[in-house]
Amino acid sequence: MAEKTKTENIDKKSFKVKLLRRSIILSYFSSLIVLFIVLLAIITNRQPQPFYSWIQNSKLESFGKFVAGLIIEQKVSMQIDAENNPLTEDELKSLDEVIEKTDSEVTKLQVDSLEPRDVRFILANKDLIPIQLGDYLITTNADLENVYSFGKVLDDLYVKFVNEMHGSGISIDRGKRPHICFLKNRAHYVSISQKATRGFHDSLGFFSPVKNCIFLFSRRHSLEGLEVIEKFENAEHKAKSLFKGEYLEDYLVKLDDQRENYLGRLDDETLCTLRHEGTHQLAHMLGIHSLRGFEKRWLTEGIAQYFETAIPGKVRPAKKEKLQKYLESDKLFPWQDLINSDDGSFKKSAHKERQLAYSQSWLLVRHLMHNYKQGFFDYIKAVKNTGALDDSLTEIEILCKNIGISKKELIKKLHLEIKNL
Repeated sequence: MAEKTKTENIDKKSFKVKLLRRSIILSYFSSLIVLFIVLLAIITNRQPQPFYSWIQNSKLESFGKFVAGLIIEQKVSMQIDAENNPLTEDELKSLDEVIEKTDSEVTKLQVDSLEPRDVRFILANKDLIPIQLGDYLITTNADLENVYSFGKVLDDLYVKFVNEMHGSGISIDRGKRPHICFLKNRAHYVSISQKATRGFHDSLGFFSPVKNCIFLFSRRHSLEGLEVIEKFENAEHKAKSLFKGEYLEDYLVKLDDQRENYLGRLDDETLCTLRHEGTHQLAHMLGIHSLRGFEKRWLTEGIAQYFETAIPGKVRPAKKEKLQKYLESDKLFPWQDLINSDDGSFKKSAHKERQLAYSQSWLLVRHLMHNYKQGFFDYIKAVKNTGALDDSLTEIEILCKNIGISKKELIKKLHLEIKNL
């Protein structure tokens, strides 16, 4: 009996050892599979050569992109959630100090309605004035008259965006309160944006999806505006030394009108930037773009430019001139490269080349919105909902498949539209 019990104990130990071995082996191979999947995601996301060429246009590339998207989405979601962690006692005390310094009639702050992320946005910009403007929370050190003019522009943008993008998978629920950081001039913009994102921004404005915040500055009070003011002050001083009487008065009136026209154009450019970055913000808030970042740069920037004018898609002279000039000299970016690449065409060292990539993206989105709207929306939804087992097609192939024409025909029509702008 004792011998039998001993044998049973040995068998049990042997079984446990085998089970442990199998668990270790299974864990080992599972770790290798997970490591392979992560490496695949990194390769498809960053596309390093020569490794990327081995999987390009294959099921492995499709799977890698999907996994990379999930990793990015999880990372961004965690960052967004962290922004709304409960406030500490020090943060609450700091908020009270800010409220004491601000004029409630000017700021229109409804403290009880502020979420932790709203409070942190205010505290991160203690030297700026916080203003609650409709659905938006704005911090600024710029002219308040300019800030209050944002309300109508943003309301108008929202209505036009929802109407134009209806059918693209849009969600009317805005979710978290949108933020805007509007700075007095470019110098303040560079300083604040570096602090907020730990990077240098040489643009006219940008949108941070994690913070759900637009950063931009007043063109009127930056170098552009100061140069205009100095130019007209010099002209006025010279006129006073040359002319007298009624002739001088008439001249000064005309000079003042010209100065205001120039400065007015800079204000229009500021509002153009607000609409552009505001479109990026709405596209993320209303679910047009994913947190996964599957959307190519031409799509995100093309849509933003489409809505940067008061009338969506309106032709701006500078874009028209640039596109027609480069078409005539046969120096447009190859459309296939523009559509297929992530950032390549937008990271050119020359400013003119970057602007050309932006202009072509605007033209492409405008053409799709005017001629293939539903097919274009189907493409937007297909890109956003990319699956692990989807066919690995190039971006231009996915686009043409959804709008129902060939690559050759699309390019031909784009060139014709440039000529007819």
